[in-house]
Amino acid sequence: MQYNDLLTKIVFLTKRNNISNSEIGKVINLDRQSINGRAERNSKFKPDEVEKIEHAFNVNFSVVTISDNSGERQNDTTVDEKSSQFGKRLSELQAQHNFLDREMAQLLKISEQAYLKLVTCKNKPDLDVLNRIKQNFKVSIDYLLYGD
Repeated sequence: MQYNDLLTKIVFLTKRNNISNSEIGKVINLDRQSINGRAERNSKFKPDEVEKIEHAFNVNFSVVTISDNSGERQNDTTVDEKSSQFGKRLSELQAQHNFLDREMAQLLKISEQAYLKLVTCKNKPDLDVLNRIKQNFKVSIDYLLYGD
């Protein structure tokens, strides 16, 4: 992960959760003055410090994404390609929890056959299925659809 990307995610974490520089400093054993000095100099966090921050605030920066919800027009030609991996991501989620196809289908309130069609990308998920996945697992719909 690029440092600027990591720094952006840390800043986002602090603003979204109203976390102060002092609280970040406590986690990595730096006083308020030292952490503020680091911020002013744009000093890098060491890998072990990043791990401490992730652990303390229950976040994994490698999977955190910051979305631009401005509504601006764009021409993202990768959307179809990314969404074609939905079944793979759903299957990985299933494997992570050691669920059988039948159990996943029950959670999503669909038939096992319908579930298998989602996993094999023969069908695309509808909004109800996406909402049920979100209801049952700590995962974003953006990640499920686009890997973001």
